[in-house]
Amino acid sequence: MFCSIFRKIKLILFLSIIISLFSCTVVKHDKQDSGKGDEVTFYFENEDFDAANYVAENWETRILPKILENAHDLDFVIRQLQSDRNQAEKSLGIRKEETSPFSFMVRGKFPIQSIDRTSSAGIMFLDIPDLSGVNYCRVQIGPIIKKSMIRDALSFIQFGDFSNQIEFANISREINFYIRDNVLNVVDDSYSAGKIVELFGVFTFDKSGGILITPVSINLEAGENDG
Repeated sequence: MFCSIFRKIKLILFLSIIISLFSCTVVKHDKQDSGKGDEVTFYFENEDFDAANYVAENWETRILPKILENAHDLDFVIRQLQSDRNQAEKSLGIRKEETSPFSFMVRGKFPIQSIDRTSSAGIMFLDIPDLSGVNYCRVQIGPIIKKSMIRDALSFIQFGDFSNQIEFANISREINFYIRDNVLNVVDDSYSAGKIVELFGVFTFDKSGGILITPVSINLEAGENDG
């Protein structure tokens, strides 16, 4: 009988461990963490932190105003990057870590070259005379929004302000969800080749050399090009 009770206790302990593991996330250390090498950390979800609520509360008061106020003309930024990348990154770019790529807050009005919705990560191609080339300037139009451009461009969102990597990652995820639901919801069939689009957003300049913008504001310009 003792053996039977012992086996039941072992089973309960085993099940408890399994349940605990399913409620946590294994995260490999990155440059913003204090870990070294190839260590991993087990992070448990903090149910007291609501990333969606954080984004909703800060969008109109901090996130959107920051980008609208600090955005540079996209064509100017491109010219500066093509002329002297190092100087352009220092004077116009933003990054939180020395090893991170630079982000740029940009604005502009440009003709739409084409729209590609063949995947759920939809893309709008911009036609910027003498600069864009073929598929050079792209805008994410969802519904899937990739990367953490917006979060990483905002100086007031720092990794150290959150309990762990899960919370920090959830901020980026919820920003992208917010953009999908509240910014890109206006992008319908009226957004087509030849129309003029006005946008504000952020792009991260990486080794590909192409520009992929995550918009925080996007609208068709009214007028003769609006059909």
